[in-house]
Amino acid sequence: MRNNFLNGLPIGVANTLPGISGGTIALILGIYDDLVQAIKKMDWRYLLPVGSGIAVGIISTSFLTSYLFATYPNEVLSFLLGLIAISTLILVKKEQVYNRTSFIWLILGLLGSYIMANIEIGIRWKSVQFPLYFLGGFISTGAMILPGVSGATSLVILGIYDEVIHAVTVFDLHILVPFGLGVILGFGIFASFISYLLTKQRTRTMGLIVGLILGSLPALWPKWSFYGVLLFILGGLAAYFLRARSKTENK
Repeated sequence: MRNNFLNGLPIGVANTLPGISGGTIALILGIYDDLVQAIKKMDWRYLLPVGSGIAVGIISTSFLTSYLFATYPNEVLSFLLGLIAISTLILVKKEQVYNRTSFIWLILGLLGSYIMANIEIGIRWKSVQFPLYFLGGFISTGAMILPGVSGATSLVILGIYDEVIHAVTVFDLHILVPFGLGVILGFGIFASFISYLLTKQRTRTMGLIVGLILGSLPALWPKWSFYGVLLFILGGLAAYFLRARSKTENK
């Protein structure tokens, strides 16, 4: 239970960062399949500690991550780029995304990620806030479950990222209640769908996931500096050690 809680922490942190997916972190940790299955089956013995870790990660770092992005954007991006780039190489090796079928779906994932990264909606439905925040929770949950698609980025696209992050820091129930209801519905629907794909079409699905992750990397590209290069290396090392830790726990 303690390990599940600790695994949830970095997933929660990732969900506060535009450009990075909680699902990607779950893949790095080696718990993605287990997490999706647990959500599908409503396995509360697994979900409660992981969910608690995710909640603590979101609540405890939402202010800090906003501050770091505003104050040290290139350093944060450098670290995240190293983390995601190395974790993707690890995923390609683990899932053996080498054949023609995987490559075709990888290309489709790249295209999908590019399209999502260049969508600009910025909805401002101030007269219908409840549906907007509900929609934000629903969509961001699907993005969170699917590696390579950032839940936070989906909130940026909808134009409600700052409001939701602020609501977390001040515990504004007018926003958090509809958002939370959307999250609950999104978990139920998207987890079942992803679980089906991983069971029946794993090769194609993993190829698509790798493409989505690779397609998200340009959004993390920083303005390089000496410290940026160091943090890129630290991010890569973090991905390696997180994966090594998960392998040790699963033995």
